[in-house]
Amino acid sequence: MWKEFERTCTTEARSHLGTSKGKLKTEKETWWWNSDVKEAIKKKKEAYKKWAKETNEELKENLRWAYKIEKKISKRIVAKAQDEAKEKLCDELLKPEEPHKIFKIAAQRRERAKAIRAPKYIEDENGKLMTKESDICKRWKEYYEKLLNEGNLKKTSNNEKPRFGPIEAITLEEVVTAVKTSKKGKAVGPDQIPSEFWKMCDEIGRIWLCELLNKMLE
Repeated sequence: MWKEFERTCTTEARSHLGTSKGKLKTEKETWWWNSDVKEAIKKKKEAYKKWAKETNEELKENLRWAYKIEKKISKRIVAKAQDEAKEKLCDELLKPEEPHKIFKIAAQRRERAKAIRAPKYIEDENGKLMTKESDICKRWKEYYEKLLNEGNLKKTSNNEKPRFGPIEAITLEEVVTAVKTSKKGKAVGPDQIPSEFWKMCDEIGRIWLCELLNKMLE
């Protein structure tokens, strides 16, 4: 029951949303690009699209080789353009009339790195959205100070008697409450299904989930 459900969810999600490599998306440097690079990249992309769309196996194999050739050509052109651009940049940096250019480039790179690693927006203790980097850093500082200084506030009791007998069935109300209170954007568990999926389910989906959980208890 669960495997069939999991397979259906992942198949539908992949067909509608596609897949991601999971890598940090950063802005690519294009300062060394020229007309030859643009043309080579364009040809490579067109060759890939033709290969991906083709359904005939024999033609698909030929298009795959055509794409690999365009990919190798574009790599050589890109490498050549990068070498030429870097050599030109080094020559400019060594010019006596450009003494401060290297510091300008370093500052620009630092700003780009800060933009990539900028903290995400968070809420303050009253639920108000914070967008300024200084406020966000201050909020994180307050959060960790409180977290590390509270200590273990949970009180454990050894007087509770062990419980025997059958486990009570999970009710639909408990499932609805658990789904509503689950947070968004959290890492998925072993089932690879995010909490957002359950939040989108209608009444039938919640009933199905309740039945599944009770079967797991059995």
